Formats: sequence, C-alpha cells, structure tokens
Amino acid sequence: MIEKYNNGAEYTQLTFGKLIVQEPMTAFTNFLVAAVCFYFYFKLKKHYIKQGVNKSIKLKTIFFLLFGVATTVAGFAHGFYYKFGMGLHKLGWALVVSSLATLTCGFIMSIKKHQKLILRGYLFITLIYLLVLPMAKSFGAITGFLAFSLVAVVLPTLVKENQKEHYKKYMLYSIGMFALTGLVFATKLTISKWFNFNDLAHIVELIGIVFIYYSVKAEQLKEV
Repeated sequence: MIEKYNNGAEYTQLTFGKLIVQEPMTAFTNFLVAAVCFYFYFKLKKHYIKQGVNKSIKLKTIFFLLFGVATTVAGFAHGFYYKFGMGLHKLGWALVVSSLATLTCGFIMSIKKHQKLILRGYLFITLIYLLVLPMAKSFGAITGFLAFSLVAVVLPTLVKENQKEHYKKYMLYSIGMFALTGLVFATKLTISKWFNFNDLAHIVELIGIVFIYYSVKAEQLKEV
C-alpha cells in the first residue's frame, strides 16, 4: 500500500491486523545493518578480551555496538513514524554521530604527532554538531558529519601514519562505500517505491561496514 505523509511525500505501508508498519523495507534494511554490526562487535570484543589490545582498536570495536544501536533505533523510527514522529529519528541521528565520532577517535589515537590537540579539536566539533543536530530536518545533516570525519580526519591518518597496507586498504574501500552511500542519498536513486534510495543506501553502507570490520580484524591480528 502506498500512503502519503502530511508534507505530500509518499511512503510504503504494510498492515498486519492492527499493526501498521511504515516504510517496511527501510525498517528491514536498518535492522539488517544493526544485526551485522552487533555480530561484528561481539566477534571483535571476544578477541580483544582474550588478547588485550590498545585504545585505538577498542574504540573502533565500540563503533559497531553504537552503530548497531543507532540503526535499531532508525528501524523503529521509520517503521513506526506514526507513533514516534521525528523524535526517534533525531535520537537515531545523534547515535549515528556518536558512533562515527567513536570510530574516528579510534583513528586519531593512532596519530603520533599532536594527537591530544587533534582529539580535543575533533571532540569539540562533534559536541557542537550534537548540540545543533535537533534543528536538523533531514538525514542530510548526518552525511556532512560523515564526510568530515572520514575524509578530513580518518583519511589523512591512513596516508600519514604509514599503516600497513592490508588493513589500510580495507578502510579506503570503506570510505569509498560511504561516499557512494552519500551519493545515493543526494541523488535519491530509487529502484522502486518498495526499494527506495534509503534502502539502497543501507545496502551500500553495509558493504562499507563489512570493510571496516575486516580493517579492525586485521589490525587486531597485528597486535597479537
């Protein structure tokens, strides 16, 4: 069934008796991303509890937990918008920002020069972003923070800190996938009304997350 929001935008809807699920595919792809993130988190956590690793890897591992929570919230926000409104969406956005900040801080921890200065500057910018985030009206606000974190902060650490090629390569692939995710959002590339640009972006995003997992896993093996 195709319905319309108050602003005229169309959305898909499924009804199961008295239960109404809006944007079912968007909710499903969010939950799919969440499930994969939780799986990766527990796999990586199990490894570093046994072996013991540095703060950089711990922060990168915690990213999966936070991003899993964020996309779980997003799944409910899309599926039950009629119950929660924009409030749950904005909570999900804040969690996405927090998870990306955690990942980025993990890379900053590997910087040898001016680490504390860069970390404090980045955390200050993140705090300002979180304070103004409630005024945001769309997920587009998050793509800006994503680009800043991955391109302006993470990418230079991969280039300057001479990290080993086998996990540096995976992160570069991940940045590429997240860039493609942003492009899908920006162009609203839609396959059908039942598989729109949100759904496609989540699948591309998931590929990027898989690359992050392989990057962190390879870095863990280096520490053993």
